[in-house]
Amino acid sequence: MWIRVQIPAIALTTPKIIIKESFKEHFSELTDFNEFIEYSLKPLRKSFRVNTLVADIKETKESIENKGWELEKVPWCKEGFFAKGNIGLGNTSEHFLGKIYIQEAASMIPPIALAPFKNRVLDVSASPGSKTTQIAAMMKNKGLITANDIDLIMEQYYSGTF
Repeated sequence: MWIRVQIPAIALTTPKIIIKESFKEHFSELTDFNEFIEYSLKPLRKSFRVNTLVADIKETKESIENKGWELEKVPWCKEGFFAKGNIGLGNTSEHFLGKIYIQEAASMIPPIALAPFKNRVLDVSASPGSKTTQIAAMMKNKGLITANDIDLIMEQYYSGTF
């Protein structure tokens, strides 16, 4: 026998959250835990980083804004921007020419926090490569970066990327 059930719309869009008590206790000491969860469930904003190895930040910003994009500076990354626009960032000429790298703003934090880099870096969490390319730009393409990933397909991808 089948029973028709009305499911509230919010149940279809809100993920079920399972949180360890120790995690909650730890984060509650650092910040407002409910606010942390609220922000964690919000969709991420589109963001990108200007590839300073091949492009000037100001010129690239102006070029993208002239195409109708609204840009807002990522506070913790001088070459990072949040973007609002009608087409995907991957469809822009700046992306095609390698002037920008589509990268989540949160992913821009580790290279900045770990800088300065000497002449050798071991990136043991390299997939998909945004932090690794950011490190390469910060090193001005000098030195050696060993990008490691558990996925063999990604390892093959990296061998042709850098």
